[in-house]
Amino acid sequence: ISQSVTREYSLVLKKAKGCYVYDEDGKKYLDFAAGIAVANVGHTNPEVVKAIMKQANISMHSAFADFYSELPVKFVETLLSFMPSNFNNAFLSNSGTEAIEAAYKCARWHTNKKWTIAFTPCFHGRTMGALSMTNSLPVQRERFGPFLPVKHTPYPYEYRWKSREDCATDCLNLLEKNIKSCKND
Repeated sequence: ISQSVTREYSLVLKKAKGCYVYDEDGKKYLDFAAGIAVANVGHTNPEVVKAIMKQANISMHSAFADFYSELPVKFVETLLSFMPSNFNNAFLSNSGTEAIEAAYKCARWHTNKKWTIAFTPCFHGRTMGALSMTNSLPVQRERFGPFLPVKHTPYPYEYRWKSREDCATDCLNLLEKNIKSCKND
């Protein structure tokens, strides 16, 4: 396994069910990350497993980027029915980092700007664009530079700030400073 992949925990996962994960020794842990937020309906949720099995019996790989398929179109139609009418487009991806890459490219295309601003601490993914925006743990970026042009600025999270009263003002001032510095480059 490549050493470029970092692990948050030394836990060796054996199985997962509901909101719990189990290690090789059968020790049970509460999964506060919800499977990196993709299993917030619970691990091995019977309805999700049933839907996966149903789809697996039809096709294992939809290749929606290569072929048209009814299920993704129905999903997007349903999704857009909940959205304001001016949100009339969707991008389907297979991972969070791919969604970040698409959003990054979209922003660069539409603004024609060199710089992007991302918050710190943040994790956006491990591909180069997403990693350029990631700024949560130094080990995640170690030895991968140079990165795409990104300025990092803290978001107003009062519990990590020196004083609750100054949090929003300080963060907005730092954001403004970063925006102005982007114009000078």
